[in-house]
Amino acid sequence: MFTEYLENTTEISGNSLYFSEQNRVINPPFHGDYSLTLNNSTQLDLEPITELKQIEDRPQDLHDPITGIAYASTISNLLPDLTIDNISGGISANVGQSLNFSYTITNRGNALAGINVTKFYLSRDIFLDSSDSYLNFDAVSPLGATMSRSESASVYFNNNINPGTYYLLAQADGFNFATETNETNNITSRILQLNPVSQPDLVIQSVSVPAQQTSATQLDFSYTVSNLGNSKAATSLTTFYLSNNATLDSSDLCLTTDYITTVEAGITRTESASVYLNNTLNIGTYYLIAQADSLGAVAESNENNNLFYKTIELTNAPQPDLSITTLSLPTTAVINTQLNVNYTLTNLGNNQAGANTTKFYLSNDTTLDNSDIYLNSEDVNQLQSSTNIIESVSLQLSNTLSAGVYYLFAVSDGNNCVIESNETNNIAYQTITITNSNNVYSSSGYGLINASAALAKVLGVNAIPSVPNLGRNEWDSDLMNVPAVWNHGYTGQNITVAVLDTGVDRNHLDLSANIWSNQNEIANNGVDDDGNGYVDDVYGWNFIQNNNKTLDIRGHGTHIAGTIAGVRNNIGVTGVAYNSKIMPVKVLDDRGVGNWSSVANGIRYAVNNGAKVINVSLGGFFGTNELQNAIKYASNEGAVVVMAAGNSGGTTPQYPAAYALNWGLAVGSVDKSRRIASWSNKAGNNANMAYLTAPGTGIYATFPNNRYSSQSGTSMAASQVSGVVALLLSANNSLTDSQIRQVLTSTSGNNILLNKSLSQPNLSDTNSTLMKDLAPSTVQMSRVVADTALPKVSSTFNSTQLRYCQSAEINLTKLSFMSALA
Repeated sequence: MFTEYLENTTEISGNSLYFSEQNRVINPPFHGDYSLTLNNSTQLDLEPITELKQIEDRPQDLHDPITGIAYASTISNLLPDLTIDNISGGISANVGQSLNFSYTITNRGNALAGINVTKFYLSRDIFLDSSDSYLNFDAVSPLGATMSRSESASVYFNNNINPGTYYLLAQADGFNFATETNETNNITSRILQLNPVSQPDLVIQSVSVPAQQTSATQLDFSYTVSNLGNSKAATSLTTFYLSNNATLDSSDLCLTTDYITTVEAGITRTESASVYLNNTLNIGTYYLIAQADSLGAVAESNENNNLFYKTIELTNAPQPDLSITTLSLPTTAVINTQLNVNYTLTNLGNNQAGANTTKFYLSNDTTLDNSDIYLNSEDVNQLQSSTNIIESVSLQLSNTLSAGVYYLFAVSDGNNCVIESNETNNIAYQTITITNSNNVYSSSGYGLINASAALAKVLGVNAIPSVPNLGRNEWDSDLMNVPAVWNHGYTGQNITVAVLDTGVDRNHLDLSANIWSNQNEIANNGVDDDGNGYVDDVYGWNFIQNNNKTLDIRGHGTHIAGTIAGVRNNIGVTGVAYNSKIMPVKVLDDRGVGNWSSVANGIRYAVNNGAKVINVSLGGFFGTNELQNAIKYASNEGAVVVMAAGNSGGTTPQYPAAYALNWGLAVGSVDKSRRIASWSNKAGNNANMAYLTAPGTGIYATFPNNRYSSQSGTSMAASQVSGVVALLLSANNSLTDSQIRQVLTSTSGNNILLNKSLSQPNLSDTNSTLMKDLAPSTVQMSRVVADTALPKVSSTFNSTQLRYCQSAEINLTKLSFMSALA
């Protein structure tokens, strides 16, 4: 370290000194002239300076103290001069490759050249300008004056460079770090030939496929793949597609792939492949497209010539076509008998049909689906093309069928074992009317209730126009032809239906608008305002606890209420009589248990407070005089008591439904295919019993707390009939119990002729035997999805206690109830 004192001067000029505000020297990165005014006796620390102004009396300070080499100095004209003397190595290279070479750098000056950089460019001429491509640089360590050194470097020529003749330019001191005596001699060039990159090029040259091919067959073919490039192609995949045009896109069908081993440059190889053309393809002209290197695993000199296509005409393969060409059966048949059917099975196709099966079904309409009743099947041997056979089969009609009009279906190839040219012509059907042995009364009583036929009888017209089925959760209304009654303007308006049950959730969104209220009673004033003997009975009465608390905890009564009068509001369910009013009368406790006295009192309360329909979905094996008298009282006062037949599977209805011999209606349950449920109590053999059936399996309706549930039982079936009775009364409010009994039984599913009008004399208020000569209905029932019947439920009762019975399975998201009488 040395220190220089400046005396008797106030200015230093030069190219080597920078001073901070504290007068500390800072090394200059580049040469230049600077000036700074100093105070007298300013001390300078000059140790970091690499270029000093010459001080004549201390020449030793201008040399490196170790090497003895002079520093560059503008004062003494000591400067380096870097040049590239030659570039050695290859004079040619390939695009996409690197070039390694050496070059000589010389310092022709008289001073040390510090660390510097040599830059390399690719140029079309020997002059460096902005159009040239920068390639790389090489860092060069300090080089003494007049010294030379051999350096090595490498540059890469990417694939974007076109092959041809170029110049490799080397520029000494490429970043201009050093001030040189000559700044114009830094560039040296060498001619360079760039050759194309060495790459493979896979091309499909040909595909040998026939011009025509039948569907549902395997196509074996050969194809040739060539490597048109100048280097070996690695392993790859050829993929084959089926297209509607010559352009490959995502809509095309991929058929298969073929593995290709390495292919040397200039080699053509024949490969084989196989594809399956399935019978789902439409007949017509296609393009079989072959794509070489379909995964793009091989870098090729040309990536745009990998596709090859050939047209192919796809035709139908010879196939059988089984069809029922004739179907012969009687127009009528009787439940629980054999039905003899003849049919002709024809093979309309052009190939032999193997062994197959013909199946037979009963349906409510002309569409075959899972809800239809399977009857039997018949095995058929193989059948040659363009031939037919005549077959006969005997089908058993179950005693669980309801009388009515059905469609008998015959389905060829019922197990779908034969691949056919036409799979849409396998079905044939004929209509058939199925009756009971006595044409009217059977174990299902008078059969399935028919709301539109009953309304026609009430109105004195031949028929009510039918309407399309609603389906989904309203299949039960469809089965009873209820929508046709709605369409005629009758929806239960001005009719009150009392629900004698576990109570009703009157706050349910699908019920609140249809809850009856006692307009003559002031709520919660502790006074019997209307003098009916019940204090504050605004929303009915609780005969179990003898108070006005009629809300439902158990859920059974709420479900019944929703089936009868669920609001038509596009949510949840729509009740059968969706404009009627529900009167809650609680006669069962929260366990579903009650007594006959409560039921009898509930019936009288309902009648005295304006109910025209009384639904009683409960029961037991024995009745009482008190209960019988209450039902008789309701009938005499013009109210209709609708009672569930019971779920014990007995041959006759339980109580109180057993009283339907004289008053009210007993109701059994059928499923979506109109089959009476195995657990439903039957009608017995006394035709005085006003016994009907209605949908009672898997009925979807309201449940407390704005929920819904599916329940099964004669309780559900009874609520359907209560809704239909409300519809009829909204058409004619003067109808009596006896008239309702006669209208419904004479228009039910077990009758086969059209009914007469209400003007006929057999509509009386007596308890005489129901007339059997009334014209039955032939209105077609709507088809619904089949369901599994619930098991038989045993019940125990005594004369003083009753309950409805529900299955023990309760799921909070879907509550499935079996409302048996217990």
